[in-house]
Amino acid sequence: MAIQESLIADRLESLLETQTGDSRIRTLRACLRDVQKLGLPEFETVIPAANEWWKQRNLAIHELVKIEAGGGPTWHARLACARETALAGVDLYADVKKASEKVKRRQRSSA
Repeated sequence: MAIQESLIADRLESLLETQTGDSRIRTLRACLRDVQKLGLPEFETVIPAANEWWKQRNLAIHELVKIEAGGGPTWHARLACARETALAGVDLYADVKKASEKVKRRQRSSA
């Protein structure tokens, strides 16, 4: 999931560089915020999905390392959450890549 986060952020950073000329390295949250500010229609549904995935990713990663004396999710439940989040990350990466490519194609065709 951490590698997925890095890959997704990389695609968004690349998009931001082509849109704004800004090549700064950002966190995923900063990328999402900055892409949302651009108001690109291709990212209308991707940004909310990415924000939700980011929250779920944090929950999954942090739940894996918690040690509780009863009352918390079982180890199998934690792994299931991590697996679900990782699979969703694969889909999210594909959606981010596809939306980025659509933006670039649209701009090339209007140039």
